[in-house]
Amino acid sequence: MGEISSLHRAIRILELLSMGRNVTASELYREFDGTITIRTLQRDMIAIQEAGIPLLCSKNATKENVWSFPRDYRGMVLPSIHRNELLSLYMLKAYLQEFRGTHIEKNLASVIEKLEDMAPGEVYLELDNNEEILWDQDFGAYDYSRLNDLLNRVIEAIIHTQWLTISYRGRGEANGKSLTVFPYRLFSYNGTIYLVAYLPRYQKAISLVLQRIISAEAAESDHPVPPFDVQSYRLDRFGVYGGEIKTVRLHIAPDYAIYFGNRAWHPSQKAQTTKDGGMILEMEVPLSPELVTWILGWHEGIRVLAPDELIDTIKDKIKGMAHLYNG
Repeated sequence: MGEISSLHRAIRILELLSMGRNVTASELYREFDGTITIRTLQRDMIAIQEAGIPLLCSKNATKENVWSFPRDYRGMVLPSIHRNELLSLYMLKAYLQEFRGTHIEKNLASVIEKLEDMAPGEVYLELDNNEEILWDQDFGAYDYSRLNDLLNRVIEAIIHTQWLTISYRGRGEANGKSLTVFPYRLFSYNGTIYLVAYLPRYQKAISLVLQRIISAEAAESDHPVPPFDVQSYRLDRFGVYGGEIKTVRLHIAPDYAIYFGNRAWHPSQKAQTTKDGGMILEMEVPLSPELVTWILGWHEGIRVLAPDELIDTIKDKIKGMAHLYNG
């Protein structure tokens, strides 16, 4: 690192403080790769204070001064925006196709525009309006643009930990039924947004298809709400819905094994290479419709080894599909 002026040092120190960092002269010494003496950095901190910047100063366990911003002052100094950080945001935007046409997409576009205004010229990415660095090639995403109000209401309830009374239309049902739920989280799967909510009636968390929610209103409830563990929820499912956990063993054909290496299908998965170049994939999962669909989608690439119940289900599905084309 070349010689750094006192002004450049002060700007960098203010950037660190604005991020909520507590800094010491020793930490700043390492931040500047040891090119600035600790004594000089201590003088810099005094100069910043004398310039009218309100710094809090305390002592750590080694009696060293620790400087920080008051909580209500951090927003007055903007952190620097680096090229890779802005690029990451562009890439994240590409994977939010379920939210296209909603307020979420508009808000994200606004955030990106503000960050571009903050970024130095060499960071800004010169792209045409219709040009994307990365796009999501998945298809079949539901159009949620007409459900803006519902989506916002659900998100607000999640943020403010508020119960909801919803009218929910189940699969094949013509009318909605009233449910009082506590909303935990939203997740997306195959172009559909799901609400994970605690249902006191069943004393468990369930997955609700967002577009089947006809209405949602704030509600009151005295029911205790269990804490939500995302990892446990994912562990109990393959896709959307849960069920009785079974040990599923699959043989992956050699020609398909390359598509399964280094891919995360389920948190419980265990993989072992076979002598023929194939793979044995083992998972502790429910025998959900998503699992069956996923297996069938690989055609001859996957053969179910266990359990027998899953083998029978796959056979029945194949027979049913063949019947459609046999007249």
